[in-house]
Amino acid sequence: MAFCANVLTAPYAFSAEPLLPQRGVSVGDGGVSSFYVWQGPLNAAPGTILRAEPMEKGDRFPDAKSQYRILYISTDSITHHKVAVSGQVWLPKGKPPQKGWPLLLWAHGTVGLADHCATSWGKTGKNFPGYIATWLQNGFAVASSDYAGLGTPGFHYYLVHTTEAYNTLDIARAVVGKNYQIDNKIIIDGQSQGGGAAFSAGGEAVIYAPELQVKGTIATGLPYFSPHVPLGNSTSQSNTVDPNIAYMFYVARTAQQLDPSLKAESLFTPQAFSIYAQATNSCVDDLIAKVSAASLTDANTLLPGAIQRVLGVMMPYYIYSHLKLSAPLFVGTGLKDQDVNPVAQQALVQDSCAAGTVVENHIYPNKAHIETWLASSSDAIHFANHLLKGEKITSSCFSHSTQIKINPS
Repeated sequence: MAFCANVLTAPYAFSAEPLLPQRGVSVGDGGVSSFYVWQGPLNAAPGTILRAEPMEKGDRFPDAKSQYRILYISTDSITHHKVAVSGQVWLPKGKPPQKGWPLLLWAHGTVGLADHCATSWGKTGKNFPGYIATWLQNGFAVASSDYAGLGTPGFHYYLVHTTEAYNTLDIARAVVGKNYQIDNKIIIDGQSQGGGAAFSAGGEAVIYAPELQVKGTIATGLPYFSPHVPLGNSTSQSNTVDPNIAYMFYVARTAQQLDPSLKAESLFTPQAFSIYAQATNSCVDDLIAKVSAASLTDANTLLPGAIQRVLGVMMPYYIYSHLKLSAPLFVGTGLKDQDVNPVAQQALVQDSCAAGTVVENHIYPNKAHIETWLASSSDAIHFANHLLKGEKITSSCFSHSTQIKINPS
């Protein structure tokens, strides 16, 4: 049983600089940039920008007319305290519409727990720039939160969807209707960890940020925890080297942060412990490589009862507060996804449909986790453009149990 398979189971006057840049030290050297450390008060409303600066030339995306790193106020859903959170905004080339560009609110997937893994630090991965470019070329501005504790001081509570949702909605508040020429027409989009953040943001928007005009939500590789959803993929084998154990380590680190009585020695074998100890400092690709190099499997990594103890801590944070989204939802599921169980993804489709959400459900039979995200982009843009035109989305819910057959990899 692969635990991690279910963990991931009016016109605006535009200025050249939206805010006076306050440049920090280099963020590419692994040290803490002064840009990310806010020592002033946090008594303004969530979505208030604290700092902004143009991205360094080497980190700019070529398809963006301009690109900014921002620091803004958001909310921690665990403590309910205001926090400083970092993120980015990209503006398309060309002349914006009269009221500004529509906004794609991008919720990114797993990058790691360490500050230097944050996407606004320049850690983009090979697919990320191309995906953002596609939306820019289609006339969308894009804003993306790093999430609380990534880039900025403090611990990043991995997969705590409500905090990630607040962080995502607050970066929209930070840029919509300001000098960035962005209109209050918003599409939320996310993949994997970000798929959960996007789904949660779609559910939380009406209550947390009712002034935002969310037209719809897009999610691929969408994680779901529920008592009636199976753990793991049917094809997983406990003695097979599993790179996705890296994600499990991030979950366990988060559980330990929330419950210090949960000791690593009670969860993992000595063989796995040295790799687990590096989870807080290793970005995801590096940690996956270390897991593979150590030949870690479920059998030689997990101690008896480890999954139950971790989930006992994390499950209250992993259950979505709202299954009904007020705006339509696009879900893309790849049937060869080995990171997030396709059956669980489709169970969420069914439960969200039953709750009253209009769901446009897309199945990609021969696509794995990342492949589904990339392959779905044209369908997702089509969905978004329909919504911006005010066109009706026809719900395409169907029974996952009778129409979905999980293909072995």
